[in-house]
Amino acid sequence: MIDRELGRRRPHRSKRRIEGQRITFPRRQGRFLIVHAFCTLILRCTEGEKAYPFGCSQKPQSYYDYENNQFPSQTVLVRSVDDFALTRRLGTGKFSDVFEAVDVNLEKEIATKKLPSVVDPRTLVVVKCLKPVAERKIRREIMVLERAAQVPNIVRLIAVVVSPDYFEKYRGSSTDLPRMPALVMQHAGPQSQWFCHSADNNLSSTSPQAHSFLTNYEIRYYLYHLLAALDGLHATGIMHRDVKPRNVLINRRGDDGMHRSPLTLIDLGLADFYHPSIPYNVRVASRHYKAPELLLGNSYYDYAIDLWGVGCILAGLLFHREPFFRGRDNVEQLHKIIAVLGIEDMWAYINKYSIEVTESLRRELETSYSPESNLSLSNRPQRVRWNDYWQALHSIAPHKKRNEASSPSLLTEDALDLLDRLLVYDHEERWTAQQAMQHRFFDVVRDRAQAELRSYETSATKAL
Repeated sequence: MIDRELGRRRPHRSKRRIEGQRITFPRRQGRFLIVHAFCTLILRCTEGEKAYPFGCSQKPQSYYDYENNQFPSQTVLVRSVDDFALTRRLGTGKFSDVFEAVDVNLEKEIATKKLPSVVDPRTLVVVKCLKPVAERKIRREIMVLERAAQVPNIVRLIAVVVSPDYFEKYRGSSTDLPRMPALVMQHAGPQSQWFCHSADNNLSSTSPQAHSFLTNYEIRYYLYHLLAALDGLHATGIMHRDVKPRNVLINRRGDDGMHRSPLTLIDLGLADFYHPSIPYNVRVASRHYKAPELLLGNSYYDYAIDLWGVGCILAGLLFHREPFFRGRDNVEQLHKIIAVLGIEDMWAYINKYSIEVTESLRRELETSYSPESNLSLSNRPQRVRWNDYWQALHSIAPHKKRNEASSPSLLTEDALDLLDRLLVYDHEERWTAQQAMQHRFFDVVRDRAQAELRSYETSATKAL
């Protein structure tokens, strides 16, 4: 509907998944990607345009080799399942169930005089109960959390719960399915909430008229802290690979005596160590926040996929539309992106890197958007003007009047300029977290946020 409001033909919607025989599109040698990636890496280092281009390539193997690391690591505290009392389920996913829990031992130490029904927030932890997955993935997540332990605004690993029967499986003395390990994490705060536009945390809202529960200042403030978390993570050579509102928790109600971060980036289950010119699995990130390189099957990606997620979060906040791109499958998700960013830059991106796409996706793109398709040049999707997009959103439900007093326009020149630098097809042209933090959009919050980050660094150093 939005596409029609913008005066463009809606692309053909296909429910075919991105699968099938892989071909080169355009037809060039696939090995060109490796050579191009290497040359690009050298160019980046010379020009200093991109942050942390070497990733983990200059670090010792022990820094990132989770497959050969001892499990559990000697540096990770191992505790018993009896040490924690689950209070409520926080969420469930493909790879884990997440619960809020009370640290029973800590509760005894504090021995508060509160009513028995009142839980002391200092005793709260988050227990991530893993579902049956390959042990290498568990090892990877634990090592990532260890390496990111000093990064501001990143969830902290407190302990690991491993039952004896889990190890019996690998000794060959048990044929039963072992109880999977659980990760015990620091609680983000009892009043924490997702970083999204809806006051009730409803990410399925379809009303663009619902005013943001975050003020203009708060959007800048929390987004800066998110970028600081990602910049710190990238500096350690780690890609998050699942940036979305539900993985970003904010504390609007201030300090509860626990000196919690104003923002916490959680769920590093898909995070991985970055090595330049190494192919990675493209089946990462949630569909609505997948970067174009993932949807197109470009496995030679880097930290930039995390900044695409930030761009999607910012767009959702600015336009009161969450998720911002709403495809029902990966192919339709790409169509949704094309409807906003246009097709020409995507063709240029595919050609620049000689990206390999599947045969089914190639046919889909050629049928819908190629010069030989039925679309005339004037009707091919062009990058939209953001103000036009805003008007199109409002025209969908004209009977709903927007309260200008409680929801001032967020579409400032600074905000839209930053958005243009994040929602970019070419991952090399997409701004890094370090670059984005210097944008004038954050001028009003930078001093405060930087002071908080310095305070965090000081307290983290004392804790060592």
